[in-house]
Amino acid sequence: MTNYLPKQNNLLLTLFVGDFNVVLPRKEDKIKYKLQYEKFKLFYIIGQLVFSSLNILCGPNRIVEGLLQFYLVWFYCNLTMKESILIANGSRIRTWWQVQHYLDIILYAFLLIRADGDFSLQFSLYIFYMSGCQVLQFYYQAGSLYKLRALGRATHMEVSAEGLRVKTYADLQFLTPFFILLYIFQSYNGYMLWHLAPKAREDERWEVYVCCILFITISLGNLFTLIHVVVLKHQIHKIVKSPELIRRNLSNSLLSSLGKEVKKQ
Repeated sequence: MTNYLPKQNNLLLTLFVGDFNVVLPRKEDKIKYKLQYEKFKLFYIIGQLVFSSLNILCGPNRIVEGLLQFYLVWFYCNLTMKESILIANGSRIRTWWQVQHYLDIILYAFLLIRADGDFSLQFSLYIFYMSGCQVLQFYYQAGSLYKLRALGRATHMEVSAEGLRVKTYADLQFLTPFFILLYIFQSYNGYMLWHLAPKAREDERWEVYVCCILFITISLGNLFTLIHVVVLKHQIHKIVKSPELIRRNLSNSLLSSLGKEVKKQ
């Protein structure tokens, strides 16, 4: 019932739509909007691949690079707004991925307003690799979510999130190496910007340091989230694979339930 009641909009939604109620009235509308979100995300992630490929092939080209960065700012603004609407309608999206998208918007906006030919190729390679990881993750998790929904272990409002938000242990084993390399790439971007900052004009130097800090923050946040997910999934996998642990956990849960019933009486 709470999923159908009006909710307070977050900062981004308030900026764009004010206090307008974004909670959709019917379950079918919620599912339809979620499917539109998934199509939107996949289509524009492929767009990232195209723009970054063009920038790599054209060499350091400020026009193509500017188009890529403007595209990224526009895409993540729209993506964050759509995710906020999904959360208001019952989807579960990890808080860190929402925070990361806000940081992405700020990062790409700073990169858009300044020109740096020394970082152009590396940035395009980073976006190309990140987009490839996102496409791979999208298709892999979409298949897993389909299976889990068929088994009744996931709702129709579950989404394939950016980063490593896995639903099965097989997902974890397959996707982890790709995302570890991506997070190392993010840290390396911060490292390179730190060394390029002294070469920038004095009035632009602070912008380079801000981009450096944002890349490092995103990388560390992603790595900590990855470690948390890996530890959690590994523990669950051990329990599932061990009949003794299953019996022990079932016994503990039953004893806990009985204890609560006794206290009530």
